Amino acid sequence: MRVLGLMSGTSLDGLDMALVAFSGQKWTTIATHHISYSPEWIGLLSNAHQLSGLELTALDLSYGHWLGEQVKAFSEQHGHIDLVSSHGHTVFHQPQRRITLQIGHGQALSIASHLTVVSDFRRADVLMGGQGAPLVPRGDLDLFPEYDAWLNLGGMSNLTTRKGTRALAWDLSPCNMVLNALSRREGLAYDQDGQLARKGTFLPELAKKIEAFDYFHQKPPKSLGREWVEAHILPLFENIPTIDALHTSVEVFSNIMVRQIPDQAHAILVSGGGAHNRYLMEVLHDKCPARFVVPDKRIVDYKEAIVFAYLGYLRFMNENNVLSDVTGVRKDHSAGVLYHPH
Repeated sequence: MRVLGLMSGTSLDGLDMALVAFSGQKWTTIATHHISYSPEWIGLLSNAHQLSGLELTALDLSYGHWLGEQVKAFSEQHGHIDLVSSHGHTVFHQPQRRITLQIGHGQALSIASHLTVVSDFRRADVLMGGQGAPLVPRGDLDLFPEYDAWLNLGGMSNLTTRKGTRALAWDLSPCNMVLNALSRREGLAYDQDGQLARKGTFLPELAKKIEAFDYFHQKPPKSLGREWVEAHILPLFENIPTIDALHTSVEVFSNIMVRQIPDQAHAILVSGGGAHNRYLMEVLHDKCPARFVVPDKRIVDYKEAIVFAYLGYLRFMNENNVLSDVTGVRKDHSAGVLYHPH
């Protein structure tokens, strides 16, 4: 079964697409593609949480239609697709209020692409009292079983670790969402190789303010939302030189990450855009004795899209794709809503 996974993260760098073939327990990545968001889409998606109900509904449908157009163009180049598995773009994530919203409506996507679509993976888990995140751990265990732990350095940093034959996973800290937002103050999409952060000075008072938030001291299951980061973390950097803000962010976020990595995690697979940040990776290596493995570029950049292709495949086969130990929900279940073309 050829499944196309779509992933749009909180870092707002663009749309990741991964076409994966599944046959029983075997899988092969056929093709990948990244589409950077235009300034218009960055503006629309970054301000989506401030829209009226009517405007947000319109954006949900138009973004879903745009996703469908990208899928259609991808299929014309790379061949037949049996199923599209779309994460969508998160606008709200407040599991304590049983709210989570990923826009990019599956029906609009299905109609525009003329393909069967599975989307809306998080809502059922949140409604049942779970965190709705992270969802990637099922894929970590099944697709990359040779590692002890899996660290994703995306918009947020999150970690999956083993718990016997099961998994534990949670969001550790903000990551590229903050680093990219600070870089945009200098007219840059991101801090390439951490060059700006490397030049900065550590600000201990700023670090103390970040570390003081209760979230970083809570035990899992737990997850972070974009709106929490925008309300609590980003305002701390106002009137602080960008290079110092970046340097301090790397230091404090890496400290938060490392202290949550269990001692028995000897080999850790690292993925996400932060894996390309040489300075961040050097700092993590210096702080933690574990062996951080950065795989080939396709896995680094497209691991979440690959995993969401797998989660969609499991949903289509009516197999569980959400782990209760991870999200805190009462039982494992199969999440995602199926839409068929008309």
